[in-house]
Amino acid sequence: MKYYKVVKKNLKSAVVNGIKALAIQYKIGEFVEGKLGSGIFVFDSLEDAKRFMNELNWNSPRNNTLSSNYYIYEADTKNLVKTVFWALSLCDLLTDNSCRIIKILKLRKNKKKYLHLMRGTPPKGTKCFKQVKLVKRVL
Repeated sequence: MKYYKVVKKNLKSAVVNGIKALAIQYKIGEFVEGKLGSGIFVFDSLEDAKRFMNELNWNSPRNNTLSSNYYIYEADTKNLVKTVFWALSLCDLLTDNSCRIIKILKLRKNKKKYLHLMRGTPPKGTKCFKQVKLVKRVL
């Protein structure tokens, strides 16, 4: 099955939800693993990947231009992760309620900037894998 990965133009993770330590530097043709034991999200259709990329572009500072800040690559995958937890930030990995309150306040304050992250489930059409390899750019 074909999968698609949205990445920044510099081949870094498109979304790491405020946790820079989780950012992955991709290399075309090489498998990478998620950091700190995290999985890597890919899309099972090009249409869903495009939709997500458009959401990211819409929320970027350059949304008034026609250029995109992201690319979509066809991806190979290994080791499906069946149980997925969509973390909005490091706070989601903690049990401290005050951390969750701070996160919610930040999201509300910057609602437009983080609208694409305000969801309880992963974006439509995503699958999570332990390893992903970028194969070729499709968009």
